[in-house]
Amino acid sequence: WSVVHIRPLTCCDVSLDGKYVVTGSDIDNAVYVRATETGEIITNLQEQHRSTVTSCCFHPDGQRLASTSCDGTARIWDMSLLVWDVTMGDFRSQGPRSLSDGHQGCISSCVISSDASLIVAGSYDQTISVWDTAGLYRKLVLK
Repeated sequence: WSVVHIRPLTCCDVSLDGKYVVTGSDIDNAVYVRATETGEIITNLQEQHRSTVTSCCFHPDGQRLASTSCDGTARIWDMSLLVWDVTMGDFRSQGPRSLSDGHQGCISSCVISSDASLIVAGSYDQTISVWDTAGLYRKLVLK
């Protein structure tokens, strides 16, 4: 299968089990999750970032993903909390956990630790932040 996005894509990742592909986009500032078997959109996570999504990555368990943006935020999504919306005929998210106030400006990249306890994010402000995902606080800043 192939999919044509209307908006430019800025990043992508595939779940470790190969079942899902996540993409981030410019202009609509959204994160899309698709099934790799069919290309079908599993969820479209919009209106959570206020600027371009610059990075997205799956946790090795495939149930969590992180996204970063030029709005200076990182978000953690739990795919197991997706709920079928009968009205929309689509899955919707319970919303992300938000990591904000960690960088001045655009966050360019992120990765989730293998135990999902940390997210490491790099920024145009020339710093790397290490976030605790349970407490939603910044543990360390590397300059």
